[in-house]
Amino acid sequence: MFNKSEKKKKGPAVAIGIATLAVYGAYSMVSKIKGMTTDKISGLMCRMKKKKGEGECDCESEDCD
Repeated sequence: MFNKSEKKKKGPAVAIGIATLAVYGAYSMVSKIKGMTTDKISGLMCRMKKKKGEGECDCESEDCD
């Protein structure tokens, strides 16, 4: 089959698969960071409204107690 000095060449399908997994991982990481940031900012805005006395808190998170 192959000698020790010969390397088995990998097809382009392997490179495409690895690139696809990398892109999917990056997309999911960015979307999770965006979701966490949006939740924290909305909680912060809700607390700021509550401190100013502009009415009740409208957010649905538990941080507005």
